[in-house]
Amino acid sequence: MAPDCRLAPAAQSEVPEHLNKLTPATRELSEQLEKQLEAFTQRHLPVSATTGQQHTESQSPESQSPLQNAPVAQSSPPSASFQDAERLTVTRPRNAQECHREPQTRQELIQYLTKVTFDLNTASPMVQLSDDRRCAVNSHPKVQKYPRHEARFLHLDQVLAEQEFSDGRHYWEISVTGSPIRIGISYRHIVRNSRGVASLLGGNQVSWCLELAEGKRTVWHCNKSGELLPCPYQRLGIYLNIPGQTLIFYGISKGTAEPLQHVPASFTLPLLPAFQISRGARIWIED
Repeated sequence: MAPDCRLAPAAQSEVPEHLNKLTPATRELSEQLEKQLEAFTQRHLPVSATTGQQHTESQSPESQSPLQNAPVAQSSPPSASFQDAERLTVTRPRNAQECHREPQTRQELIQYLTKVTFDLNTASPMVQLSDDRRCAVNSHPKVQKYPRHEARFLHLDQVLAEQEFSDGRHYWEISVTGSPIRIGISYRHIVRNSRGVASLLGGNQVSWCLELAEGKRTVWHCNKSGELLPCPYQRLGIYLNIPGQTLIFYGISKGTAEPLQHVPASFTLPLLPAFQISRGARIWIED
């Protein structure tokens, strides 16, 4: 009987030896086919297996991975509560003329007169307040024994108002003695514990002010000052138009109001009246 010429399947350990006996061309072709088969397996078989697993698991939500169930991560806005508390709700003016026309006389300013009082919880230990919270004086060298509070200015002689404005037009007047002083507005989140510009009224992006010193005046914002100009006034008015994005300082004398500085701005958060009272200075908020 003729011998059976069919080859028995080679054992796994014998494969390299058989490959070595092939001709170079056949061996090269075999290696290429082997690489293509491996690449095909890597590209297709894992995906098919994973897809099948996902379809199976989708029938049982409890067995799914939290990452599979999670939506695609996106940059989310602040919570609604934060936006409601912090972002401005600006009333749209009836027309452009109403937005841009500012009061021309003190009588027109008075119609926007707003009650303003100092906030004891923000007052520096060197700022003493009257009982009615309408007068602030630098008490150096006497340190006020205020209770600890996270809103208090610790190193700069400053104080904020209790009132916070998120819309509309507002006007208040102050009288001053001594200098230098700074008066203006600030966002609530101005830093309270810095000795530098982060806490300084007008020294950062969150506050705007007018500085009075030795009969001169200048505006400050982002630690940049405007032109230094004369200022003979001891009584000043501050007019804030939030829909019009405008802050104007006035000099008050004999019942008239003279515009001193017009500060255009882009307000995005509620604003508080803010004050800096240096050594020897005093500020009254007028009725």
